[in-house]
This record gives sequence, C-alpha cells and structure tokens, in this order.
Amino acid sequence: GAQFFETSALLITFVIMGKWLELMAKGKTSEAIQKLVELQPDTAVVLAFDHLGQVTSEKEVSLDLLQQRDVVKVVPGSKIPCDGQVVMGSTSVDESMVTGESM
Repeated sequence: GAQFFETSALLITFVIMGKWLELMAKGKTSEAIQKLVELQPDTAVVLAFDHLGQVTSEKEVSLDLLQQRDVVKVVPGSKIPCDGQVVMGSTSVDESMVTGESM
C-alpha cells in the first residue's frame, strides 16, 4: 500500500511541475511577441502616382488604413511598416530581430 501512495504523489508532482513549466514558457513567448509588435511603426508613407507612373504625392497614414496594392515608401534606416515587395530601388534589411540570427 505505501508504494502506491508514493507513486501517485510523485505522478501528481510531475504533472503539476509540467503545467508550471508550460505556463512559464507561454509567458516568455507572450513577452517576446509583445516586443515584436512594439517594433512596428504606427504609420506608413503611402505614395500616389499619376498616369505616367510618376510619384505625385506622399501621405502619412495609420497602418490600419493600408490596403493591398498600396505603395509604401521606406527610407534607409526606418522601420518597415508592413509585408510587401520592393517595386522601386533596392535595399538590404536587418532581419536579426525577427529570426534571432546574428548578422
């Protein structure tokens, strides 16, 4: 009888310890995601074009107002406000904050 009591106590301890470790890991993951979200800028500079494809204006808008097919201006050293493709010019991007890899 005493061995069964000891086994059940150990089993309950391991389950509780596992749940605690899981909660700790989830908390750290939530903090990391929050830090990534804070890296995103609040606004983006949207370009408008004429019928010849020349830039006619630049307008700073909230990220909530961005739509598909908008052309966003990103200057060197600034944060990239959204996913997309480079349509003019070229650049390199430091992705180490997202991937965790060193440069």
